[in-house]
Amino acid sequence: MKKLLQWISVENLCIWCYAIFGLKTALLAFAIPEYSKIYWLFVNAIGVACVPLGMAMLFQQKKVTKKNICLFCIPLFYFLFRVFYTDGGFKGDGTIPFLIMGCFMLFHDKLKLKIFNLFFLLFLTQCAFSLAMWCAYLLHIPLGFSELNYYSENQMGVRYVKWGILAIFKGGTSLRLCGIFNEPGAFFLFVTCYAIRKNFLNIIWVLLLPLVFIQIPNIDFGNEQLNRFSQRFAISAEKGLEGNNRSSELYDYEFSKLVQSNDIFFGYGMDYDLVAYDNHGTSSYKRYIVQMGIIGFGLFLALFIAGGYLQAQKNKNALILLFLFVVSIYQRPHALINLYGYIVLFGGMLFIQAKSIQSSLFREKRNEKNRYFNFS
Repeated sequence: MKKLLQWISVENLCIWCYAIFGLKTALLAFAIPEYSKIYWLFVNAIGVACVPLGMAMLFQQKKVTKKNICLFCIPLFYFLFRVFYTDGGFKGDGTIPFLIMGCFMLFHDKLKLKIFNLFFLLFLTQCAFSLAMWCAYLLHIPLGFSELNYYSENQMGVRYVKWGILAIFKGGTSLRLCGIFNEPGAFFLFVTCYAIRKNFLNIIWVLLLPLVFIQIPNIDFGNEQLNRFSQRFAISAEKGLEGNNRSSELYDYEFSKLVQSNDIFFGYGMDYDLVAYDNHGTSSYKRYIVQMGIIGFGLFLALFIAGGYLQAQKNKNALILLFLFVVSIYQRPHALINLYGYIVLFGGMLFIQAKSIQSSLFREKRNEKNRYFNFS
């Protein structure tokens, strides 16, 4: 009991709340009242707790570095854009997320790194449980699976296979592992960063991989499901990438009208949905151009890149993470305005830099040891 009370400090509570809420902002599968009121209340209570805990940690650390003040300008820019340029007027939306992300950017590097480490540990832990669930479902092991409607109402015939807070996306005969998240994905960024970090030459296959996928639609796999999946990578002059669900004909038509108008510079204002009923279109990075315009979104993205470059401190592996993060915005633009994006990018850079320092110290000790034995 004494050890437990010693562990329950403001710092530890802050680390756990920020790590858990970071996962929540990456879209947890069942964190909505329609699925589970208790789970929804829990993750949202964690988010609210992040504000006083973050403030308390800033009060404890007393000093804020110039670098972190510069990084604080990223969420501040987005929040001010909401305050002064929201369609229908600002109603306070986004205040709590701003306070949470603002505190995170002002935290000292050691605290950011601890949050990232726990975030990544929780991520890997859920991966292990999710894979076990996946295997159990495929092997028909009766763990008490249930099926629910998919979170997106416009996806007819699509279901969740649910076990606890873990999910499998089920569309017809297609099964895709989601884990605790509401969609498959996210994971490729971690794998790619790890591969390039191990050997910089691995960037060659990362760049060549898209060329391989272009040829996949031309292959007959002798399996209807595989052939249908491979057609998602087909490219045509009329539609572009066949499997690109980040946009749609309706969204592209409406967006083209915006481009030809004077509103293209500063957009229609925050919270404006160009085609609110088109879920595929609103998940595109173009949504932010619609709301902020090319100037507003350009400045916001430039601040993010500049902040990332400042945090990277010319570390090669950290710069690779920054590059991959910016590329991923095409498919997952919400990372720019949610806590998980800040944890992955800026916390991830600190993790990379810490590993680089450890490797350097290890090499120095090894060389010093070798010099000692050679001298002896």
